[in-house]
Order: sequence, then C-alpha cells, then structure tokens
Amino acid sequence: MSSLIYEGRRYDPGRFMKLATGLNIIVAMVFVFAWHFAALFTADAISAASGIGLSPHSRPELLESPYVYLWTTPLIASFIGWFAYKFEYKTFGRFVAIYPVMLIVSCVIWYANFAF
Repeated sequence: MSSLIYEGRRYDPGRFMKLATGLNIIVAMVFVFAWHFAALFTADAISAASGIGLSPHSRPELLESPYVYLWTTPLIASFIGWFAYKFEYKTFGRFVAIYPVMLIVSCVIWYANFAF
C-alpha cells in the first residue's frame, strides 16, 4: 500500500518543518529586501493592527517598531520551531514554525475584508 501512495519513496516527517522554515525565511527576506513590494499588501494592515503608523510609501528604519517585528518574528520562530522539532516536541515545533506566517496573513486578510 505504501508503495502505491509514495511510489517507493520513504515518508519524510520533517517535510512540513522544512517548508515552514523556508517560508519563514522567505517572508523575512521579502520584508527586509523588498519592502516596497511587501508594503503594498501589509503596511496598512500592520499599521491598523499595531496602532503605529507604517507608511507603504517610505522605507522604515531596520529597527523601527512595527517593522522590526515583521522580519524578526519569522526568523526567531523558525529557529525555535526547528529547535523544538529536533528535541522531539514535534507538534509544538510545527505550530511555532507556521504561526508568524499565519498571523501576518490573517491580519492582512482581516484588514482587506473588514476594515473598510
């Protein structure tokens, strides 16, 4: 049966962690290096959520308050998630690894649907 589903390949239980960690790193790098593109989608939503103005038309300082959370939270969460996963806290590691991306996405979706 397993050869029919996986075509002879072994199941890799760490695939989700690799995907979540990679996604966190990509999100953090997009916020750092492509802020003008990412700001089109996230600046207004993050400003509304945090109560601190974050303009999509200007580049914030690297350590400015809401901006620093956008790029450090995914990096820290990917490290903590990987660390927990390696020490056999697999469910906690998966949750921590996917939480920052889901938080940012849910904030943007909420703002796009309900803020107007």
